[in-house]
Amino acid sequence: MNKTIIALIPMTQSPEKIIDYRPISQCNLIYKAIAKAITSRLKHVLSEVISETQCAFIPGRLISDNTIIEFECIHRLKRRKRKRGSMAIKLDISKAYDRVEWNFLEGMMVKLGFSEKWINLVMRCISSVTYSVSINGKVCRTIKPTKGLDRGDPLSPFFISSVCRAQNRGDISSFRCSRGDPMISHLFFTDNSLIFTKANEDNCIVIKTIL
Repeated sequence: MNKTIIALIPMTQSPEKIIDYRPISQCNLIYKAIAKAITSRLKHVLSEVISETQCAFIPGRLISDNTIIEFECIHRLKRRKRKRGSMAIKLDISKAYDRVEWNFLEGMMVKLGFSEKWINLVMRCISSVTYSVSINGKVCRTIKPTKGLDRGDPLSPFFISSVCRAQNRGDISSFRCSRGDPMISHLFFTDNSLIFTKANEDNCIVIKTIL
């Protein structure tokens, strides 16, 4: 039921390397229905476990909001007459979904307070998957993965909470576009993020430690 065929779609006119292809997962229809039912129940609590600074994944939140805020912050940094050494750090997690360890995901759900029955259901869906790559219409041998997710980013809640704790302790400085505006320390998208802070050694050490 959870057997998946991967088709490779070329992203360039003349692909030469594997990174020139976009993998598309073709799942079983029955499994899609099961996953959709699980997702429909999960979405009611997503807003409670995913930070408000993460605009993806949550119905009613627009990722374009973070894009607009990002533009305004960068514009303010460039327009400052006095260069006080503020900086913006863009972090892009390469192959974010592919690198997620299953035991990390399970531990995250335990930490967030999900029931044992729910966790077992989700882990059975994830760990039962097998992949076969379709090359020129021919399906190759079956691959049994040991980590990775098709979609969704459980890394974000952990990283956000670490940044927020550091901000609340005063370990990293935040950024403000103008007087009266809220302090901004980070913006999160799907698998990349933007951090605003002062450009000094102390802030860099804290961010490096979190990473």
